[in-house]
Amino acid sequence: INSFSERWNDIRRRIQVGHRESTPSEIVVVGGGAGGIELALAMQYQLNKDCEQHGNVLPPRFTILTRGDDILSSHNPRVRRTFRKLLNDRKVKVFPNSAVEKTVVRKNGVTKKKENLLVCSSGDSFSYDECIWCTTAAAQKWLETDTSLELDKDGFIALQDTLESTNTPDVFAAGDVA
Repeated sequence: INSFSERWNDIRRRIQVGHRESTPSEIVVVGGGAGGIELALAMQYQLNKDCEQHGNVLPPRFTILTRGDDILSSHNPRVRRTFRKLLNDRKVKVFPNSAVEKTVVRKNGVTKKKENLLVCSSGDSFSYDECIWCTTAAAQKWLETDTSLELDKDGFIALQDTLESTNTPDVFAAGDVA
């Protein structure tokens, strides 16, 4: 996440100048949770807007790979249905049961261009120009080393039902830190 802002600006520049060809860029988001879905939709919105403003630039195609059998597995069925429809309406391809096992860079014999591939446990592979990883959150080391906050077994801030720290009054946390 620390380097995403700079990378995002690079992606926007590459899309604007690099794809006046006959094929659009392929952007793959790995992760079908709330973060991956939100990021894919926000990126698509902005890149489509950029392409409209610059003319003659094909908007990128988006694919979401998720290891589970559906997107937003921790959300209720109605929310999942709503977002499946939204993704479908916006032509974002979703591939469930597609846990990425490895990435491969190979030379395409015909075009002599490098091809980036994600190889999934299903045996499917997906070519991409840009890949964004938005998978399970991991606890930050500074929580353990630089704070006296009580942490849970996974290293995240331990919270009460009110989102207040279990050992430090008036400290509240939410999101990937908790």
